[in-house]
Amino acid sequence: LIGRYEKELAPFSASLAVEFRRAAESACDLLEPDEVGLWAEDGLELARRSWRSWEAANEYFRAGTVVLTLMEFEALRRWTQYGRDLVELSSSLAAAFFRASPGTLPHISFAQISEWVNLGRHLYKGTWRSASLAVQFFDMSPILFSQLSLEEGKALVRFVDVLAERSYDLATHCLSVAPQTVSPLPREDREAFLRFAEV
Repeated sequence: LIGRYEKELAPFSASLAVEFRRAAESACDLLEPDEVGLWAEDGLELARRSWRSWEAANEYFRAGTVVLTLMEFEALRRWTQYGRDLVELSSSLAAAFFRASPGTLPHISFAQISEWVNLGRHLYKGTWRSASLAVQFFDMSPILFSQLSLEEGKALVRFVDVLAERSYDLATHCLSVAPQTVSPLPREDREAFLRFAEV
C-alpha cells in the first residue's frame, strides 16, 4: 500500500514522495490499516488539485502525523477538508494552513478551526499581495494564538484587513509585531486595544 502511493506521488515531486514515506511510518503506528489508505488517498487527492498543490500535500503529510496525536481520525479528515477548500483558493494558503496546524491546534478547540481558517480566508482577496498576507497570518498563528484568544485574533485580523486597504507593507509590519505589541497588555485590555485600533 505504502509503495503504491509513494509511486503515485513521485511524479509530482521527489520530495513529496520522500515526505510521504517518512510520514507513513508514523501513520501506520497511529492508524488502522483502512485509515492509512484513506489518509494517503486524501494526500494524493490534494496533490492532484492544481499544478502547485503538491506543496500543500507535502505540508499535509508533514503535519498530519503530529495532528493525529491531537484528534481522532474523523476529526483529522475534517481538518484535511479545510485544507482542500483552501487549495481551491490558493495552494500557498493551504500549505501554510497545514504547516501552521501542529503549533496552532493546541491553542484552539476543534470547533474553532473553521473560524481560524476563515480569518485567513478573510485576508485573501485574490491577489498575490493578499495571498502573502494570508500566508503570513497562518505562519504566525502558532505564536499569535499562544498569546491571544480567538476573539482577540479576530479583532487583530479586522484591523490588519483595514490597514491592507491602505498599505500591504503596513499591514504586513503590523501583523509581524502584533505578538510583542499585544502580549504585554493585561488580558482584559487586549481586545479593547485592538478594537480601538480599528477605529
